[in-house]
Amino acid sequence: MAAVENKCLLLMSIKPKYVEKILLGEKRYEFRKRFDKRKCDLMLIYSSYPVMKIVAMAEITNRITEQPLILWSIAQNQAGITFDEYRAYFSGGSIARAYELGKVTVFKEPLALAEVGVKTAPQSFCYVPKSQEIINLINCKI
Repeated sequence: MAAVENKCLLLMSIKPKYVEKILLGEKRYEFRKRFDKRKCDLMLIYSSYPVMKIVAMAEITNRITEQPLILWSIAQNQAGITFDEYRAYFSGGSIARAYELGKVTVFKEPLALAEVGVKTAPQSFCYVPKSQEIINLINCKI
């Protein structure tokens, strides 16, 4: 994966069971009810409780917005979740969104949130403040 110097960094909170599927290559789509406004091209993957660490980084290759059934037909083979989980997540909504993930790089050692300038775990996602220190730290972990 390329160095992160010129990239927008998005920190995404994801449940550990889904993180594992991303790391194994079984989940290439991260479903969300809304996208980041900055259109970041790199996602830092924060594995939520009980792991509570940033464990990997993924390239965001595409953002898909569709009706829920159409998005499912596109992503189902690499969704990493069941149709029932998908349907429950988007229930009542007429629009579904997914980040399509490209290359995933697992960090040699997981990072604490504080190491990238984030104080608390985001409910969904947050932007990582970009500084040379953070860029160097991430580049050392890949």
